[in-house]
Amino acid sequence: MAPVGTPVAFRGHDIPRVSGGRFGEYWRCTDVLAGLAQLGAVPGPNGSARWA
Repeated sequence: MAPVGTPVAFRGHDIPRVSGGRFGEYWRCTDVLAGLAQLGAVPGPNGSARWA
């Protein structure tokens, strides 16, 4: 695992549904797996992360 305070970057999408001029629903889709891979919690596409 990465040390506490290690910065990560990952992408996501926000999907609102508007009904009657108001937000009827709101979904957030985030690539949590990419963030976990950067922290070394799960293997990434290039194998396990290595931390000094």
